[in-house]
Amino acid sequence: MSFAGQDSFTVTGDLVFKTVPRWRRIGRQYIDATEEPVFQFNNITRCDSSGVALLLAWLRDAKEKGRVIRFAQMPQQLVEIAQVYGVLDVIEKEKGQV
Repeated sequence: MSFAGQDSFTVTGDLVFKTVPRWRRIGRQYIDATEEPVFQFNNITRCDSSGVALLLAWLRDAKEKGRVIRFAQMPQQLVEIAQVYGVLDVIEKEKGQV
């Protein structure tokens, strides 16, 4: 998969246990190929706690590469789940604002 010339990467559809492994793999490739990774979440239809785990994994991936990751238009449901699990501060602290 080529990410050349992409300003951002859009995550679409469901962000749930069944789909997270695929997003994890693709997101890691995007982070590897991009100096300033930006993930757009404006087309998420459904998410669960595995989506929060995915964000944390991407943050680790970016940190290992010395990059600052940005999350844009995170769905309220994902924000609320992160808040319940007590990791919203980590996500907000580590991610850039878009």
